[in-house]
Amino acid sequence: MITFAPLSSIDPDELLTLLTDPRVLRHMPLSGPEPMRPDELRDWVARKEAITQQHGFGPQAILVDGEFAGWGGIEPDGDGASVSLVLFPAVWGRGHQVLDLLLEQAFDQRGLPYVLVEFPPSRTRVSGLLHLGFREVGERMIEGERFIVYRLDAPSG
Repeated sequence: MITFAPLSSIDPDELLTLLTDPRVLRHMPLSGPEPMRPDELRDWVARKEAITQQHGFGPQAILVDGEFAGWGGIEPDGDGASVSLVLFPAVWGRGHQVLDLLLEQAFDQRGLPYVLVEFPPSRTRVSGLLHLGFREVGERMIEGERFIVYRLDAPSG
């Protein structure tokens, strides 16, 4: 079962384990070359949770069968939302299920008109995203790093 919890409810050591895993970092160019210090991690969690406090939705911890599996969520982006999803490699196979829940939040619960996914160029496996109906719509620079942007419009009807 997949559930969500506040990031602040997760042991900081578990968060750091995820955020310093080289297989995960390969696709997170904004993380920088050095691991986060504890004070940086606290600030990062506070920034992520402030999004939820301000907008009523945002990044959260992802739990699979009660165990911390990663973080992600929908964040405001223009009239729609941007989807983030960062999982431990051991649960990468569950990403589609988590994404389905996030899309349900965005479209069915929030009534958002679209969601975006921003992948760094290192993420070359996008067939699953395209199969869901996402389409490439361009590029975006974030903190000096290039990302490829995919968009999925809300289902009509």
